[in-house]
Amino acid sequence: MATQEIRSGKAPRAPHLSYSALLRRSSLVAGGAILAAVAINLLLVPHELLPGGVSGIAVLLEYLVEVPAGITLALFNVPLFLVAWKHVDRSFALLSMVGLVTFSAALVVTSPLSELDLVRDHYLASIFGGAVSGAGAGFSLRHFGSLGGADIVGVLLRRRLSLKVSDVIYGLNIVTVAMLAFFRGVEPALLTLLSMAAATVALDRVLTGVGRSKAVLIVTTRPAAVAKAVLRQLDRGATLLSGEGAFGNVPRQILFTVIPRRQLALLKRQIEHIDSDAFVTVIDANEVIGRGFLQSPAA
Repeated sequence: MATQEIRSGKAPRAPHLSYSALLRRSSLVAGGAILAAVAINLLLVPHELLPGGVSGIAVLLEYLVEVPAGITLALFNVPLFLVAWKHVDRSFALLSMVGLVTFSAALVVTSPLSELDLVRDHYLASIFGGAVSGAGAGFSLRHFGSLGGADIVGVLLRRRLSLKVSDVIYGLNIVTVAMLAFFRGVEPALLTLLSMAAATVALDRVLTGVGRSKAVLIVTTRPAAVAKAVLRQLDRGATLLSGEGAFGNVPRQILFTVIPRRQLALLKRQIEHIDSDAFVTVIDANEVIGRGFLQSPAA
């Protein structure tokens, strides 16, 4: 599975957790692992497609030598965890172990689902199989765990060889797809690439949220009036920053606010009414944590 290290380049650091919080997060990580396993067996395996990462190699070996993917995945990951124990955050390692054990067991337990042939269209199976499995992996990552595999390999190689974790994951996926093309043909390999793309998008949406917000910087000669409109008309917070124009060295106040996308049009109308000469920059905010938005996942 593609994981959070694609963006950060290192293992995610989980906050210090109490036993009750660790137990709650373990159940959530396990839930994500089960969802990913169900999607793989129900949608990808009937069409001989692969998930990404080490689990993809395990599933490919199941196609070729009929060894259950869950068992192969566990055998791959146990020595990795033993080697990586000193190099990753303890909470992350424990939660990832929960994710790995659950994911491996769920792959074995849910393997009869592949006989249902629920979705016969290759493209639908590829897209939705990738999306649902990616969402499951993302759900585990969101709660500071993982499903093992490529992220652990990436962390180790990053420390030993200074390789980016994202490069390791992409390289592993390329090798997996190439092996599938060799043993099963080009079409399943291309459909697997489509599935991996869907998984990446779904994982990102789960980690950052579906509803993207907008960060807005407003350079205006009437900052107090604009701030009042943001506070009262939009019921949002705002911060006034001190700035200076580069051309005339004129001091300016810059108003910074973050709003849901649905309120952007209203904000533009308010700014136009108050100061039609204001300079406004709108930036995508992939994730916003705080009052009025997402609660911090640290609890």
